[in-house]
Amino acid sequence: MAIALSSGLSGKDIERMVSQADEFAEYDKERHAFEEGNKADSGVNDAENTMYEFAEYDKERHAFEEGNKADSGVNDAENTMNDFKDQLDKTKVEKLFSEFREVAAKRQAGDNSITADSIREKMSETQQQASLGLFKKVYEKRARGRELVRAAL
Repeated sequence: MAIALSSGLSGKDIERMVSQADEFAEYDKERHAFEEGNKADSGVNDAENTMYEFAEYDKERHAFEEGNKADSGVNDAENTMNDFKDQLDKTKVEKLFSEFREVAAKRQAGDNSITADSIREKMSETQQQASLGLFKKVYEKRARGRELVRAAL
């Protein structure tokens, strides 16, 4: 605040105003510091809320992506198994398909312990079992072929 002699105030009024300004200067500083502190707290709270919203969004997005990867893994495994189903034991194929469907159903029901990695692990395990079954059949077929050749000689 500026006080000038040309304002038409008496010297006593000017002294009183200067005294009041000095008296309230500390209060004004404290009030200003308090207001700045509130602004800072508000800014921190806004930042925390924004970070929380992004974290929640990221969790939901990650869960959605994991679900998509899991579903894709199940579909890939079923397609691979379908390619060779004529050469595999039908009972084993159905058992493997039912295991995959069970895992997919758990994931779709919201079981977040079913991840894309656990699906890939199950798929790898299942494909290994299927491969062993195929190799066994190929080996048996070759052995029968050899026996037929030997019998013909």
